Amino acid sequence: MNAIVEENKVKFSVKVAYNGVPREIEVKTEERIEHVLKAAIAAFGNPPNPHTLALFTTDGRELADAQTVEEAGLKPGQELILRTSTVKGGQ
Repeated sequence: MNAIVEENKVKFSVKVAYNGVPREIEVKTEERIEHVLKAAIAAFGNPPNPHTLALFTTDGRELADAQTVEEAGLKPGQELILRTSTVKGGQ
């Protein structure tokens, strides 16, 4: 849960669960959620229909791909859920 500061950029881990299985993903405050999502999908071995997946907070809020980790308000050790997007699912 320790945050590492690297050239004014903070790097830390969040926990992502997919189908009840947790994985830790390292994130940087300035990177976009889209990048975190790709890393999460890869951590679970590229599950079926990855283009329909999104990251959600434990209270059900879907994180926007264009937001940065900082803008999304993610904190070290925060738990996220990887599941089908309410927006992307219809594509």
